Amino acid sequence: MAIFPHCPCAPSWNASPTACWSTIATKWIGGLGAAGADRAGLHLRKYLAKASGTALWSPEVLDMGAFLQRISGLQQGGSIELVFTLYEAHVQLNGERADPFAEFIEWAPVTLRDMSEVDAHLLDLGTLYRDLREYHELRSGASAWAN
Repeated sequence: MAIFPHCPCAPSWNASPTACWSTIATKWIGGLGAAGADRAGLHLRKYLAKASGTALWSPEVLDMGAFLQRISGLQQGGSIELVFTLYEAHVQLNGERADPFAEFIEWAPVTLRDMSEVDAHLLDLGTLYRDLREYHELRSGASAWAN
C-alpha cells in the first residue's frame, strides 16, 4: 500500500515516495533565482576584477552550505524532500499513533524551520526542550488560574 496514493507517479514507483516527490519538487522549484550568498559572491568577484584593473581568473565563491556539501560529499535536502523524509521517520517512530499526512503537513514545515534555526545557532537541544516544557507548564498553569 502506498503511503502517498495521490502522487502523480504512484503507478510507476520503483523507489520511495520521497524520491517521487523530490523529482516533482526539483522540477517545480528549479526555476527560482540565485540565493543571497550567490549575489554576495558575484559582488566580490566584481570588486576583485575592478580592484585588479586587469583580466584575472575569478575565484570560486561558496556559501557555507555549498562548502560543507563539497567537503563532506553529502547533499542538502530540499524543503519538500525533507518534509517527506520527516514524515517517513514520524511513521516509523510512532507506528499506528502517527498523524495522518494531512495533519502532519500542518506542523512539519514549522518543525523543520525550528530545527534549522537550532542547528544554525548551535543551540543545546536539551536546554531548548527543557525551556519549551517549562513554557508549556507555565502556560497550562496560567490557564488553570484564569478559570
